[in-house]
Amino acid sequence: MTINKIGTKTVKGNTKATVKPSYKKAKNVKIKSAVLTVKKGKKTIAKNKKSVALAAGTYEVTTAVKYQYKGKTSTVSKKQQLVVKKAAVKKTVVKMNGKTINCPAGSRSRAIAPAATRNGSTTFRVSVSTRAPSQKSASRPLLMPGRLAIAPPRYKR
Repeated sequence: MTINKIGTKTVKGNTKATVKPSYKKAKNVKIKSAVLTVKKGKKTIAKNKKSVALAAGTYEVTTAVKYQYKGKTSTVSKKQQLVVKKAAVKKTVVKMNGKTINCPAGSRSRAIAPAATRNGSTTFRVSVSTRAPSQKSASRPLLMPGRLAIAPPRYKR
């Protein structure tokens, strides 16, 4: 009965990495339980859990496996250090009207269009879109993050 090494995990943004006990067993060994205890510094984050979701950071993980071999029950445990890294944000550079704009990956475009006109004042509606720039709509302009444009008012026919 051996407990495998937990490798470094990488997460995107604010997501969490799920860690589960990993072990190798012989043919005649029966697993009773496999649990994790996770500590960050002196604080215990999870105690005797089958799986744990962890954000970016450095943790001390103790894996304990209770097994039965030839009728005899035993426990084996291993303490390891786990590093959950945050993936680097990929930025794309876009040239627009002679200006260079950095667009972080996963950013969404914003558009503003007038929603209603009442008593001579115009109310504006902000919409966030994930459409590609090639799928532009005439009634709702699609812009790069951080850019602002006011669309012409819609008239009823």
